[in-house]
Amino acid sequence: FNMRMDVMNGPVGYLPFLSHPDWTVRRRSGFLTPSFRISTDKGFTPAIPYYHVIDETSDLEITAHKYQYRGLATKTQYRKFWDNTTLDANIFTGNVETYKKTRELVGAVDARLSSKIGNKWNVDTRLRRASQDTFMRRYKFGDGTSLNSTFSATRVIGSRYYAVKASDRQSMISSDKDVNEQTILPYVFYEKTSKGWRHNQLFRREISLLHLDNDEGYDLARWSGSFTVSEEIKMQTGIASYEGNISANHYSLHDKPNDAISALGDYTFATPSMAIDWRIPTALVGKSMTSTLEPR
Repeated sequence: FNMRMDVMNGPVGYLPFLSHPDWTVRRRSGFLTPSFRISTDKGFTPAIPYYHVIDETSDLEITAHKYQYRGLATKTQYRKFWDNTTLDANIFTGNVETYKKTRELVGAVDARLSSKIGNKWNVDTRLRRASQDTFMRRYKFGDGTSLNSTFSATRVIGSRYYAVKASDRQSMISSDKDVNEQTILPYVFYEKTSKGWRHNQLFRREISLLHLDNDEGYDLARWSGSFTVSEEIKMQTGIASYEGNISANHYSLHDKPNDAISALGDYTFATPSMAIDWRIPTALVGKSMTSTLEPR
């Protein structure tokens, strides 16, 4: 209580109350260490973060940025933890100078939700969006040229793998916004590996579906399937193996750029392949070194 700071016996600061955590404090609300920047573009910029404990599994941090020449912006971070779910959300707001106006209300969000649901499904969702193209980069809230919002759900059970994904890209460069803001909705993938018809034979199946919009001006859908049989055969000298594969694809091209020579419509093709391999692994053992030589 009644803390006073003197420099050369002269009072320069007074606080009626000061609370400072020590190493025994795990989480406590209060102001964090301030920082500042100096630049010719934005001038003197102090940043003062405030940390607030909401409860045992959630907290909030608010950082105010005052730009000497360009306005005011805040970054708010909210974190929450449940039994199998975590949320980390960053919200950026400001009334700052942009390349369009002297003062403009701008905002952005970068939020991520990760969870385990159902029967071994891992879900990861991220939302990234901004109201103005260059706001994030100019005021040091991000340095990328695009913001990707994504959804991913994956599941592994034994020899089977499932994946469902979707994404949407926001370009932060005005010149390519019309042709380079891809949307994937959805991408579905399934893979299973099982024993084949022989003792050491493996049979792998892969099936996928993709719907893609505005990829360099193209809109298309693709269905794909791949079937692979492989086996390793131990011989008296070396190990022989083979792999046979057939993959099939069906494309449906919905839209294209005006100057593209591709024709709209459906395309289907299949590609078979076969590979035969033989190798003889040889171990070379010395006094202080062991190495492997494998002619193939």
